[in-house]
Amino acid sequence: MDYQAADFTPDRQRNQTMAVVHFVMTTMNKFISPDDRDYAHRELFEAIQKAGVDIITSEHRASAGLPPRSPMGWTDHELKVLEMKRMEALLAPIPPMIMTAQK
Repeated sequence: MDYQAADFTPDRQRNQTMAVVHFVMTTMNKFISPDDRDYAHRELFEAIQKAGVDIITSEHRASAGLPPRSPMGWTDHELKVLEMKRMEALLAPIPPMIMTAQK
């Protein structure tokens, strides 16, 4: 597995993956037998790496000029868009239904 770029810049995704795996494994180690910990660590690392998981913290959002998220994980703009879609669905006309007699 190639962990370092050819120009010797650190692999940011690998570092973030290692941080997530460390957090998860320190939490879950008490539930995993000592013999299986290395296997679980390796499998979790590879799954997260393959999925391309990326962590964007509040500090990353602020430094990029993005609005903060609410405790539920939504920005104010996203909430307004979701609410507008809900309102459009509620106010949309109901399609007519023709009831027929059952024999």
